[in-house]
Amino acid sequence: LLLALGLRGRHVDLAHHPDLPAFEQDVWRVGAARVCVGCSTVFPAFFMGTALFVTLPSAGAWPAWLIAGLAIGAVQGASTLGWTRRRWAKVLVKACLGVGLASALHGILLAPWPHLVQGAALTGLVVIAAASALPRRRRIRAALLAAGL
Repeated sequence: LLLALGLRGRHVDLAHHPDLPAFEQDVWRVGAARVCVGCSTVFPAFFMGTALFVTLPSAGAWPAWLIAGLAIGAVQGASTLGWTRRRWAKVLVKACLGVGLASALHGILLAPWPHLVQGAALTGLVVIAAASALPRRRRIRAALLAAGL
């Protein structure tokens, strides 16, 4: 992809993690490019999960989709707690987050709730997913301060 964009040999930073040794496992290095492991895993997993789920029969199964999604997405807690130190573990957890969000989204959209309730549930889902990133944000700030940046 980077070659197709004509960026070969240029420094491209597609990671929101500082370029510090403490974040080496959070980033893929592709030539001169830095790509966030989490973002490059969660979004494709979410889109592939969404594409798959809409093709499966789901009449009356919205509670199962929602519960499964929340359970699978809860694996993100391992990252929130700082238990994912290796890149392979980060990829696994972020793939679970993407698929879990897709499944929960599918369950919410299938639920026989008024649109306002569905909107509130979707908002809650986004808030929970975003809140799981707060410890990472603190870790980034601490590393930047320690590095004098």
